[in-house]
Amino acid sequence: MGRRSRTRISKSIFSRPNSPNGDVPGRAAVVEETPAQGAADASGFFGDGYANVHEQNNLSDSLRNEDALRGQEPSGDQSVVREQGPGVATEPRRMPPKPRNLFLSSLSPASRQLLVSRSTAVALRQKAKLSSPDRQPTYAYFMTTGIASVVAEMPEGTSAEVGMIGREGIVGALHLLGPIPAPTHCFVQMEGTALRIRLTELRSIFQSSEEIRNGILKLVQKEAMILSQIAGCHRLHSAEERLARWLLMAQDQTQTDTLHFTQALLANMLGARRATVTIIAGALQRAGLIQYHRGHVDILDRRGLEAAACDCYKVIKDLRGDIYRMS
Repeated sequence: MGRRSRTRISKSIFSRPNSPNGDVPGRAAVVEETPAQGAADASGFFGDGYANVHEQNNLSDSLRNEDALRGQEPSGDQSVVREQGPGVATEPRRMPPKPRNLFLSSLSPASRQLLVSRSTAVALRQKAKLSSPDRQPTYAYFMTTGIASVVAEMPEGTSAEVGMIGREGIVGALHLLGPIPAPTHCFVQMEGTALRIRLTELRSIFQSSEEIRNGILKLVQKEAMILSQIAGCHRLHSAEERLARWLLMAQDQTQTDTLHFTQALLANMLGARRATVTIIAGALQRAGLIQYHRGHVDILDRRGLEAAACDCYKVIKDLRGDIYRMS
């Protein structure tokens, strides 16, 4: 995790990774589910058809190539109706096109269908809570679009992101390894879609299918390596380096140059003050790397952002890229 020489964008004003920050995420839990719930609906939504997918994005080459070989196509327009509950609207909403999960893509058709047939397609709104500290979750999620963040929260209310899960991963996979509940919580950082399966069903399949078990174990092992890299990054690297790294990771996951994040959420992800995020984002903007405005970040110069990021970005990118390239 050595640091290469570079021209610094601005003098770091970040001194402590656990500074008091803004609102704690994850309080407005909203999961949208397709009207026809159950196995048949999920199988139809997340069909077994494969086609070459040509995407203009900055995802690592290995993920992009794997996706092109095993692109999972939805069957037609998918409208969703939001579940009733506090703060939940009921109007229909369109699913984003072409949702896919790279873990499911890596499996044989039989294993993939085994999981898909027991899953339900859901849409996840920003801040929806997917798991809580010290509790076994009810569901696991095969993310197809959007980003879920795993966050460590301190007793005094400060927090920092320790994991990011996108379409390469499974929210809740860690809980398959044993009965000990995790001290972290997971929420939707950027709204998206997923296939939701009961954790008890996934655990049963995990125990009975060697292919699925080996795939999940490999995924969890890589995520543990990424977690250790992020832990060192929080301690050793400046806030602007970490913000550049985080934006690059988010762009890789979402395949878009426009990211929708509030200042409060960014502060929580970095474990920094909101004022710190404002200053750092302003420095990146003045350097012509991003355009930052309320609730939106447009990435203008990816190569420049990579130069501004710490070396952890390349390490994490390589680890993620190797997940489905390994035999």
